[in-house]
Amino acid sequence: MFGVISYLCTLCRSIHTESLICIV
Repeated sequence: MFGVISYLCTLCRSIHTESLICIV
């Protein structure tokens, strides 16, 4: 499950660089 979260976080970062959701 962690791999999925990590993947989503990477996607989120590439789209929203300063997203508070992907602060981890």
